[in-house]
Amino acid sequence: MISQSFSKENRILSSKEFSDVFDRAQYRVGCSEFLVLAIDSSLPSSRMGMVVGKKNTRLAVNRNKIKRIFRESYRKIAISMFSNDCLDIVIITRPGVIKCSSEELFGQLSTVWLKLREKVSKVRNSV
Repeated sequence: MISQSFSKENRILSSKEFSDVFDRAQYRVGCSEFLVLAIDSSLPSSRMGMVVGKKNTRLAVNRNKIKRIFRESYRKIAISMFSNDCLDIVIITRPGVIKCSSEELFGQLSTVWLKLREKVSKVRNSV
């Protein structure tokens, strides 16, 4: 059974790792509230990082809430969805993210994970 924790092995932590994803993004999927960038990784499992800026979300309480929703969605959906495809994934928030309820944000993340899965499958099947 796949572990559903969000340990350090599942996180992008250093600025160099974030820069790698920003500079070499192979997959881009998004909506009006956030953008997801991803690259293939040579590590044994997929990892996720989050960029929730003060410019888009002024209050720390709201930034932390958004991060909790991102982590929960990744933990419940994406880890199992990308268990065979090791990716480094970064989620970047956009200005409209604060207007979404938790349920709307979680639903949009679920849709984005599916779109990303389709893009990865399409690229892998064409090779």
